[in-house]
Amino acid sequence: MIALMEVKSSILDFDSIVRNDQVPSQGKNLKQSVSAFTKTFANYEKALHLYIYQTNQKFKRNIFFLLAFILILLLGSLFLVIRLMNSLTNAHLQLVRNTMTVEQRERKRIARELHDGLGALLSSIGLYGKMLGKELIDNKNSLDKVRQINQLSKQALDTVSEVINNLNPSVLNRYNLQESLQRLVDKINNLDNVDVTLHVNDFKGQPLQSTQVVIYRICSELINNTLKHAKATDIQIKLSGENILVLQYSDNGVGFDLERLKTIDGKGMGLQNIIERVESINGTYQIQTSKDKGFKIKIQFALSKSNQK
Repeated sequence: MIALMEVKSSILDFDSIVRNDQVPSQGKNLKQSVSAFTKTFANYEKALHLYIYQTNQKFKRNIFFLLAFILILLLGSLFLVIRLMNSLTNAHLQLVRNTMTVEQRERKRIARELHDGLGALLSSIGLYGKMLGKELIDNKNSLDKVRQINQLSKQALDTVSEVINNLNPSVLNRYNLQESLQRLVDKINNLDNVDVTLHVNDFKGQPLQSTQVVIYRICSELINNTLKHAKATDIQIKLSGENILVLQYSDNGVGFDLERLKTIDGKGMGLQNIIERVESINGTYQIQTSKDKGFKIKIQFALSKSNQK
């Protein structure tokens, strides 16, 4: 501002000299005024450049602090979003685990009630049927009917036993995971027109009982889905790993469009149940399938000390 006033004063002096009629006699003063004006203008120019520079620096600093504040705000928001997502994921996993725990408890209760109630009743019917058959040994017509009753009661008892085993795979109480899976595979090979092969030579881990139940159910549900929908003739199951368990399952069935299946309400519930079971034991999965290309899934999770015997 001071430099501007000095320039204005110099200009007024120069203007006064120029307007004077005695210019020749004022030549010396004119020269001094022009020199002073030039010097003053140069100082003003320097002051103006300094002011512009300082203003730009201040503006840049303000912009930098503003951008830094925005970046910190964004990082803080991102951190909060990540924490929220992790909390939601952990809450979902905990909900799945609690659901699986409740489901397992209810399965055991229902299996026990079926065994103690309906199973015992059917066994009694079979026993009394045999006793009645001995009494009617001379009555052929009645004996045939009693034998039919005995046969139906046996079939009903076998069905109840199968339901009980599906609800609570007691085979895991008597055998380890490998042997239990092999018995499941042998049972399927004896009943259906599909060849199921189990590879467990490279498996050395021994998960907790609860984890074994989840793995057994995953395999059982995968096989069940293949038998119901895939029209496959070959199933391959491979269990490997020691600290990290890897379960690989594949069939040569018709396959399906995975993305389309996700958009259809009520469809893919079997696969969704499998995925939730995998997540309940902190596992990861990879699915490969397409129309007429079969189905493959690879499941793996760490066998930490907390989930090993």
